[in-house]
Amino acid sequence: MNRMDESDDRVRRIWPQEMSLAPASLLLVALFLPFAFLGCKSDTSPTQSGDRTWTISGTTHALGSIDPLPGVIVKCAGITATSGSDGAYELRGVPEGKQTITAQKTECENYAFVVDVKSNVRHYIFMTIDGADLSGVVSNALDGPVSDAKVVVHGRTGTTDAFGRYEFSLVPHGADTLSVTHPRYIAYQAVVSLAGSAMQQNVVLKRDSTFQGTFTLAKHVDERSPNTVYFAPVDRMYLKANDPDTTVPYFKSFLQHVYINVNFPVFLADQRVSIVDASLLIRSDGPYPTTAIKTFSLQSSWYGALTYNTQPGTGSLLYSGSICDTSGAKFWQVLDTEGFNRLLTSFRTQGLLNGVVIKGASAVGSIGFYSTQAALSLRPKFTMKVRY
Repeated sequence: MNRMDESDDRVRRIWPQEMSLAPASLLLVALFLPFAFLGCKSDTSPTQSGDRTWTISGTTHALGSIDPLPGVIVKCAGITATSGSDGAYELRGVPEGKQTITAQKTECENYAFVVDVKSNVRHYIFMTIDGADLSGVVSNALDGPVSDAKVVVHGRTGTTDAFGRYEFSLVPHGADTLSVTHPRYIAYQAVVSLAGSAMQQNVVLKRDSTFQGTFTLAKHVDERSPNTVYFAPVDRMYLKANDPDTTVPYFKSFLQHVYINVNFPVFLADQRVSIVDASLLIRSDGPYPTTAIKTFSLQSSWYGALTYNTQPGTGSLLYSGSICDTSGAKFWQVLDTEGFNRLLTSFRTQGLLNGVVIKGASAVGSIGFYSTQAALSLRPKFTMKVRY
C-alpha cells in the first residue's frame, strides 16, 4: 500500500469519531450562549431600585442647637411627616435607592439632602433659621451685672455668664417676648422686634429690699416750758393739740410737738432707686381720745438742745391722719409712703434730711408716748421698702 492509500485510510478511521461528537458539542454551546450574553451586560447601565421599602426617622433641630425644632414638614418619595414637640419625625415606606429628603418651616430656609436608602435610616435634620443673632447684658442699677439669670426667647433658654451676658443665634425675625428671671430680682418681660442680622437688647432687673430705718433724735417741746430742753433719758414724749386741757389744773391752751430725725441710706440719692413702701410709727402708752395729727417737713436741721422757742421752721405738709382710740397701747402711723417720697425729693436736692415734726390738730387731754430713749421695742419704728 502506497503512502496516499495510508492517508485515506487514516481519514476514514478518524472522521466517523469526530462526527459522532457533534450533537454533544452543539448541546454545550446552546447551553453556554445565554450565560455568555448575560455576562456581557454593560457596567454603565442605571441602577434600578428594588421593590423593598424602608423607614427614615430622626429629629429636627435649629442649626447650632441641640433643642428640638417642632412643626417641621418633612417629605421623601411622596411621603410626608411633621416633627412633634420633641422634634421627632418618621417616614414609613420609602423605596430603596437614592432618595431626596426635604424639610420646610416658616421661619427657616428650605432643606434638602440625598439619602442612600439601603435599610432603615436614622437622619437628623438641622434647619438654618432666617433670623437675627440676639445678645445683651443683664444688670441691676446698684448690683451691676447679674449672673445666672434665666433668659427665654422664642422658646429657647439661656443663662447669663459671670458678666451678665447672654446670646442667642438666629432667633426668627418678628415680634417676640423676651423674659428674664432670677430668684433675687423682679421678673422682667418685654416685646422685642427682631430684624436684620444682629440685635442687642440689654435688660435692667429690679429688686425690692426692705429694711428697718434708723433715726438719730426724737424729742418733744412744750409751750408751757418754752425754754426747757428735755434731755435723755426721758421716759416719755408728749403730743398735745391746741385745745383746753380739762384733765389737769392747767385750764388754758398749750401745744406739745414731737420731733423725729430719720436717716436715709446714702444709696437713696441715686435717682434709679425708688421708695415703694414706707412708714413711720410712734407708740402710745395707753388708750387716749382720738386725735387728728399733721406731720410736716422741717426747713432746717435741729439738735438735742431743742426747745419750744428754738423750733426750726416748718416746711410742707407730709401727712395728715388720726391716732389713738380706746384700744390701749399701740403703734400709730404718722408718716406714709407719699410723705417719705416728698422727703426723698428734698434729700436728693439738698443732700441732707432735716427731719419731721408731728403736731396735734384737735384733741382734749394729753397724748402720752414712750420715749425713744427708753425700751428699744417701744421706740418709733421706721420701715422702708425700696426698689432699684
